[in-house]
Amino acid sequence: THEGLRLQVVNNLVWGQVRVGVAAQGCADCLVAHNSLALVDAGQPLRSLTGESASGAPSYTQDLRLINNLVHLDGRAPGSLLNFTADNLAGLVQSHNLYHYTGGPVSGLYSDTPIAGPGDVIDQDPRLGDPPSGDLTLRAGSPALGAGLPLPEVVRDVTGACRAAANIGAY
Repeated sequence: THEGLRLQVVNNLVWGQVRVGVAAQGCADCLVAHNSLALVDAGQPLRSLTGESASGAPSYTQDLRLINNLVHLDGRAPGSLLNFTADNLAGLVQSHNLYHYTGGPVSGLYSDTPIAGPGDVIDQDPRLGDPPSGDLTLRAGSPALGAGLPLPEVVRDVTGACRAAANIGAY
């Protein structure tokens, strides 16, 4: 039994001083895709935890897909970039995500789960509009432009426009 089954967390904009950007808890066959996160002093940008079913039994996250997400970090280093406990890793798919930290290389950040997705873009400035004001649009020359993986489940961007290109992030 799971707390969530086949849920989709897509096309979200999350910015500012947010402790946890996106969390999956007890989710089975869920998709976290095309989200843009520009976080300041984040604790755990992406997290997966054990939940509790209605009967009180543990509910583990499994078959979670993290695809085409943009994670731009500023300020203090997060406690864990991918805060996924070992019992919540079954079937985890990571692909075509962009990770950038203004304080240094992403490889220097602690992560419970290694960043290991094909097509991932690491340590490249995503060239966002104006993150402090919530403008997470992609400017010309952004490495996220056209670098995503086409997903049949997500055919529109955060504005409602058809996705003409498979960009990483919500736009």
